[in-house]
Amino acid sequence: MDREPRNMLEKHACKLNYAWYVDMLRELEEDVVSRITTLLFNPNGIDGDERTSIVEHLTGSGLTEAHANEIVDACLDDTRRANSSCWSQIQSPAPKSPPASPNAARKNSGNVVVEPPTNASDDAKDVIRTTGRIYDPKFLEIIDPLYDLHMGAENMGPILYALTRFVKPNRVLEVGAGYTSIFLLQALQDNADELQMYRDLRTSGRAKCGDVPWSVDGYDGFDAYDGQLHIMDNMAHHATTAHLVQDIAAKLGNSERLHVHVADAFNFDLASTLAVPKKFDLLWIDLGAANRIAGFFDAWWSRVNENGGMVLVHSTLTNELSRSWLQSMRELARDREQQQNRGYGCFTEISFLEPMKMFQNSFTVFQRRGLAYDEEYQEPVLTKYP
Repeated sequence: MDREPRNMLEKHACKLNYAWYVDMLRELEEDVVSRITTLLFNPNGIDGDERTSIVEHLTGSGLTEAHANEIVDACLDDTRRANSSCWSQIQSPAPKSPPASPNAARKNSGNVVVEPPTNASDDAKDVIRTTGRIYDPKFLEIIDPLYDLHMGAENMGPILYALTRFVKPNRVLEVGAGYTSIFLLQALQDNADELQMYRDLRTSGRAKCGDVPWSVDGYDGFDAYDGQLHIMDNMAHHATTAHLVQDIAAKLGNSERLHVHVADAFNFDLASTLAVPKKFDLLWIDLGAANRIAGFFDAWWSRVNENGGMVLVHSTLTNELSRSWLQSMRELARDREQQQNRGYGCFTEISFLEPMKMFQNSFTVFQRRGLAYDEEYQEPVLTKYP
């Protein structure tokens, strides 16, 4: 049987190393699972009777009482995290309701029935919020050793985090590691948590706004999201903090999503030999070598997803070397014939300036929109109105 988690109960059984319970949990009727997840999604928590009901359903499927309570606690922690706009609230969760005594009174003369709480809505409005670990001051404290003024990334990190949260890339490559690495890495982890929340909402029938569906049935990220960050750095820059990234990632518990490649980015053979089976959905380039960017860009362009994949380049606008290259790329973006001749395919460009800074004050976004000689990539149309 496929043991890929289908709901929050199965997810936490696996995370707690109780994967053998997945088969047992799938013996529960779908409506029972739906009512349990509705209870566990209640932002106000559950009371003792509700907890007893849930635990009895789980033990009735073969789980031990201790393990059932442990899984329930993990689910409730997830709900607190999903409903908190500050990660620090996750670190000091509200006290959990104590497990009810095995001898506590049974509902309905022994037939335990799990009912949705009366103070929870039947859609997603009590669940979906602005969330993310970077909004906690403790996060900034932990990653502070990675910051160096020379890199000019104090605002770039949050921009990369927000973009990654929004577009949900599965494979990210960063060339020139350091402060921004952790923002990308944390965004991938927070994406995974958010998508798990959506999966559970869908399972409980609450992935809607009122009576209108809020999630896209065809989105493969609900089943296949596994955000991974690859970072490439030769560790040679005098101000680099790249060597600290792995330690900080471990402190934050995100090491499983991180892959470090100590290599020279200008070894263009890496573009074809780097052992990543899929194309990158986002490529972040912070090389600090404007006079060599053209060759690097040409070498790696084909490794970026042609269906909307993005390449971001740091410090492109206000130094002569980068600006000259950028101008040539802008001209290419307007010339479809040359796009095909050079093998680029269709792409768009937009640049942003941080006007108060002298250095490291800009970035440019390139989005691939199809292969050479193919039709231009188009996003799906999902609704008639916004």
